[in-house]
Amino acid sequence: MEKKISETETQIVSIYLVQMLGQPTVEQVQKVANEKMGLDINKIQVKNSLNAAKKRGILSVGHIQNPKTKELENGFSMKDVRFANPPEIAHIKNVLPKLLEDKGAKEMFDIMEGNHTEGQRKGGRLPDIRDYSTLNVKFKNILPVLGGKPFEKTEGDKVKAENHHRRIGNKIWIPGNLWLKSAIKEKLRQYNINESKALYIDINDYFFMPKQKVYQEICPSPPQRRGGQGTGLTTYEALQPGEIFEFRIKFPTTSGIPIDTMKTILNSGLRIGAKHKDYGLLEVVDVS
Repeated sequence: MEKKISETETQIVSIYLVQMLGQPTVEQVQKVANEKMGLDINKIQVKNSLNAAKKRGILSVGHIQNPKTKELENGFSMKDVRFANPPEIAHIKNVLPKLLEDKGAKEMFDIMEGNHTEGQRKGGRLPDIRDYSTLNVKFKNILPVLGGKPFEKTEGDKVKAENHHRRIGNKIWIPGNLWLKSAIKEKLRQYNINESKALYIDINDYFFMPKQKVYQEICPSPPQRRGGQGTGLTTYEALQPGEIFEFRIKFPTTSGIPIDTMKTILNSGLRIGAKHKDYGLLEVVDVS
């Protein structure tokens, strides 16, 4: 029977497993926690823990390719070389008490809990990019949104297409940091903002049951390289126009992205989903 643990313990275990595994995905961290450590942790808890550690400056995120789907996924690694190697722990099932006794781990957890600021870690100087603001944004798609995940048939599938939308259970999964952040990044240079500032944006994933029936859309295949031509047709699972998407967008305003500029970018129309110029356009319904 898997052991339930607290939110703080989940963060500790998640970070420890990033140290152990090098550059794991959320799914890989959860699998080891479940199967090797006997802990009751789900993907959402792991993802929230790793993103919280990323915001604290403990972890960094890079893209790695899933060997099965060939899609790019987020892989987490230690940002600070001081914490690159895990504490010496003889028995993985005793990881929590051992970690709490370790001096290096304690320092890392102090940072995670906010007891040390980024400025303190830089010798008293505040980071150049700081002062985060949050916008809660509600979008509506005015064009169909195409799925980008290679199809793997599961029970209950009714739409036959080569590319489906990601799902958690019966709910469609819209990956905020993958789709929406990319759409924002593409527009930053129009406002004389370096694209690297997009690295500091954090957007939640959105899970929902479509109000309208999903369907199959047939589109010209996208080109394999810039300036090339597509080959034939590709089928996609598509969301009909009129669905509502809600995101929480957190971003730095000092040496980052001014709030008014971010609102202008959002209101200019963003495209999500599989890359295709005639699909995926969102319009803002509400922003606060």
